[in-house]
Amino acid sequence: MINIAIMTWFFGGGNYGQTLQAYALGCATNAMGWSDVFYQNIDSEYADYSRATGQEALKMSPRHIFNDEQQSALHMCRLRSFDAFIRRHFNLLDGYSKKEMEISMIKNDCRVILCGGDQIWNPYYFEEGGDIYISKFDDFINYCSLSYGSSIGANEITSKKKELFEEFTICINKLNSVSIREQSGKELLENEWKKNKLPIKCINVVLDPAFLLSSDEWISLTEEDHKYIEFNKSYKNYILCYIVGQSRLHLNTIGQIAQEMGKQIHYIVMDEELGEINNFDFLKGLDPLEFVWEVAHADYVIGDSYHAAVFSIIFNKEFALFKRDDREEWNYKHDGRMEQLCRTFEIENRYIESIDDYHSLSQIDYNSVNNILNVERENSLRYLRQSLYDAYVNVFVKRYVENGDYYFLFPKDKFNTYKKIIIYGAGAVGYHYFCQGNLCESVSIVMWVDKEKTRYEEIPIDSADRNYDDVDFDYILIANNDEVQRNEIKRFLLCKKIPECKIICKAPIKNKDKRYETKN
Repeated sequence: MINIAIMTWFFGGGNYGQTLQAYALGCATNAMGWSDVFYQNIDSEYADYSRATGQEALKMSPRHIFNDEQQSALHMCRLRSFDAFIRRHFNLLDGYSKKEMEISMIKNDCRVILCGGDQIWNPYYFEEGGDIYISKFDDFINYCSLSYGSSIGANEITSKKKELFEEFTICINKLNSVSIREQSGKELLENEWKKNKLPIKCINVVLDPAFLLSSDEWISLTEEDHKYIEFNKSYKNYILCYIVGQSRLHLNTIGQIAQEMGKQIHYIVMDEELGEINNFDFLKGLDPLEFVWEVAHADYVIGDSYHAAVFSIIFNKEFALFKRDDREEWNYKHDGRMEQLCRTFEIENRYIESIDDYHSLSQIDYNSVNNILNVERENSLRYLRQSLYDAYVNVFVKRYVENGDYYFLFPKDKFNTYKKIIIYGAGAVGYHYFCQGNLCESVSIVMWVDKEKTRYEEIPIDSADRNYDDVDFDYILIANNDEVQRNEIKRFLLCKKIPECKIICKAPIKNKDKRYETKN
């Protein structure tokens, strides 16, 4: 089996949403049968932290400025929890430089690069001239690259970031398959591609990776991890607060809401030492799955985090959001994410600034939300499953061509216009037809069938004794070198009510000179 390298942020100085979306993407690909999924670190902060110890590690977080030793200790407590989680659950590739990555990926047979979720395409998180993760692989011709749920995060790109964003879009256009988390991001990419006269590729808008797992699956994961972490057992009658930005600005409003609801406050402390506050239970150094546990058992969630909203929706929790940092800066850096999230699930604006705003929030109709979530999750899983299959076929075919070990020519001269083909037969002829057919521009191999359903472990082969009514195809191409067997297969297909005009039953032509054209 060819392995996958997931490229995404997964550390972020202890960012719960960032780590959990990466974890969910790995779990989803595992569930699809990709047993060997590796995470490639594109986060220089984790690369530095994982190599550092003691006092060195305290200096390894450029995104967080510590004012005193207490804050440094608080931050380190969280980093250790995250590091332990990552080491338990993430199969990491070695290295951070391009050369180190390439060596590690070859060593682990990673031929498919999956660019993961979160804001890895947000130019506001990168400096001019800095490395763009995908550009590290744009000259690796032996890899197939795609994205799932990557995010630009912003609704618009300001002038100071336009040049960098243009560089992003050129790299993204080189991916074999593109999906993105927000509709606004799709429109930004398409407009940039048009402006630069690049091919306009199909862009699929999909859910954040965290949504790929159901609430039951998330709870199951927390219970499986119970032997490593001790969950907070006082999980009734509380409001969960997860404030990443300037939390002191919102403490009064949070306290008023809790007093009205008669609830205790479980407050996930990030980078501020707030001291003792009545009715506040400060949670420090939580493991990522402890965060999931806290959301799952909360009566209400308050935050300024995208993934606070995501996990609230997964667990059907009422929630309210604060805008983070300066309002104008937030609008062009982040607001596209929240707008798309609420629009997708037909949820009204959840932003508040005061207790009066909280009073104006309507109750979320989770019957409607869950119906939408089920449909969108299935669509997103279908995209991920199909794009990974297409990527695998791409790599599988490349290996076949590299080996040059073929003897039978695919009859591409029969398909001058675009046709959808089912290949019947998984012997040597079928194998070579499948590989060459996937290199033919005028053909789409929609299915490969055989009486032995699992003849090749690498490629899914369907049973020939199936109902073909639900398959959109133009021809069934019989791939067999024996005339008697070909005729038997044809009679079998006619008995299955396949029109004779749709059956191609010809002897294969041997490729004596071992040369044929491939697409670039």
